[in-house]
Amino acid sequence: MCFDVTAVPGDHLELLSDRVNDLDVRAQVASALNHPSGNGPVPLIIDQLVLTFGREILVVSTERISSQDRVFSIPWTNERIRTADGAFLTVFNGTRLTIQPRANISLVVTRHGGREREDKADYLGFSGEGFSDSVDGLIGSFFGKDIRLTKDSQDVRGHIRIGGEKREKVTLAMVRDIREDTAKPCWYSGSKSA
Repeated sequence: MCFDVTAVPGDHLELLSDRVNDLDVRAQVASALNHPSGNGPVPLIIDQLVLTFGREILVVSTERISSQDRVFSIPWTNERIRTADGAFLTVFNGTRLTIQPRANISLVVTRHGGREREDKADYLGFSGEGFSDSVDGLIGSFFGKDIRLTKDSQDVRGHIRIGGEKREKVTLAMVRDIREDTAKPCWYSGSKSA
């Protein structure tokens, strides 16, 4: 499923907030192109994440992984460290960071390389598990929900069902992925589904 987020480079978005587990994840967006032309809307990527768990604040960019208080700052190389608050951080193959602030919670940041030759910037992806039922935010609101997509017919229209209840009309559309220069099918809700 796809959805549009209205933002401009430099904006910060709340991806996930879990008050029960004292956890917050915010993303800074940037242009997907290293040198945008100024023609049309700028495709956006996530170039920095700020993860807060307890008193620990972790800043993850495409170049480094740092504590906000500068107690540590490491590159994306194979590494395993334990923070002052007891969270484990593990970097695999320079592309995947796993953060375990508590035994039951796992956060994963994936580093994707842009293509310099095509002027594409490096960017970050985010996922996780073990959140409470009260988790919220752009991504957090989807965790732990029984979300299903059902087609109304052979058509490209359907509905999102949350907990068995029909909630939102959706339409299948081809979407250009600026990062890979490909078109991919995606279910859209809201104004694009009309």
